[in-house]
Amino acid sequence: MRDTLMAYTGMDLVPRYYAKRAFEGDTYRKNEVWYSYPKGQCAVKMRYQRDNNEPQWNNHSSKYCAF
Repeated sequence: MRDTLMAYTGMDLVPRYYAKRAFEGDTYRKNEVWYSYPKGQCAVKMRYQRDNNEPQWNNHSSKYCAF
């Protein structure tokens, strides 16, 4: 098993980007999250990809920000 984690934050330590890449056996997975904060809310755009399959995208937002 081999995982790589990467995260970017602002100077105020607010999350901006997160990525996890994992290689387990013959399976490669890539998870990515982009954070934004429009109008005081928390919004995330997420991407999940396994091997060479098409990536799956999801968007979520909340009035609550927890990090």
